[in-house]
Amino acid sequence: MKIDEDLKRHIALKVKNCRRKHGYSQLKLAEALGVSMNTVQNIELGVRLPSAEVVINLDALIDTDIRNIIHKFVSTPELKFKDYSDILEKSYILGKYKEFDKYLEELDFYSSINEAYFEQDSFERKIFYYFLGKQKVLKREFEQGKKSLDKALNIKCKKFEKCKILNSKIEVEKLKIDAYFLREEGLFSRVLEISNTLKTMLRSARDTKLKMEIAYGIAEIYMYILEDYEQGHLFLSEIEDESFVVEYPAYFTRIFFLKSLCKRKLNYNNHGELETALRFYEVFGGSEELEILKALYRDSKDNL
Repeated sequence: MKIDEDLKRHIALKVKNCRRKHGYSQLKLAEALGVSMNTVQNIELGVRLPSAEVVINLDALIDTDIRNIIHKFVSTPELKFKDYSDILEKSYILGKYKEFDKYLEELDFYSSINEAYFEQDSFERKIFYYFLGKQKVLKREFEQGKKSLDKALNIKCKKFEKCKILNSKIEVEKLKIDAYFLREEGLFSRVLEISNTLKTMLRSARDTKLKMEIAYGIAEIYMYILEDYEQGHLFLSEIEDESFVVEYPAYFTRIFFLKSLCKRKLNYNNHGELETALRFYEVFGGSEELEILKALYRDSKDNL
């Protein structure tokens, strides 16, 4: 499309000028962005558009203001929506909750560019409310979270298989909310029933991302709702060799961290394991939990 070519040219010129203005070589900029130099070269040549993550980082690093350039040019609601969806899922799984908030805000911004994102029965509208619900759960705003998740669940979009998987993810979040409410009422046996329901869902799930969402939901119940680190460690040990964990570095990193945290809470001497977990998190750029991991590692080192 001509609009895409015009957009590429405008972004290419903007990136090149801003890079030079801020004293970056293409190599140094690529290193700062965490991409290959070939990616930077292709952006500056107008061969490709930057991903959503690169757009955000370019704007922050060298003041390119690409988001406003895109705002003027974009006419299709499909542009980079998948990028945002993937980034939000990855940042959530790795516990990078500040980034999750930032990317959700960006998704809201890009959604305002084209009203098609918010068509009544669109998959984009459904997944936006799903992520919004997850954000509210993270902030322990459970009533608001449930409202957003119910909105997502009630959207009947045309992408049947994708919607079916997303509906299951929504149910996982709603079960987590129920578990938090039940804990407040002291109904711990009911919380355990929810964990068993999730285990049944995990056994029957086929989608890799859905399986990870369910697994993390179970771990969250054991660790953060029931504070039963022994059961949490047992569950994480049972799934750590599953293909949906070991074949995806981000998922393996998350499970490894949670398992290490359980062992430390149980006063195991797992200094070496914590060191490995720390390296995994450093490779993936760290998160709020990286600081927790560093503290646990220092504590374990002192107790050697």
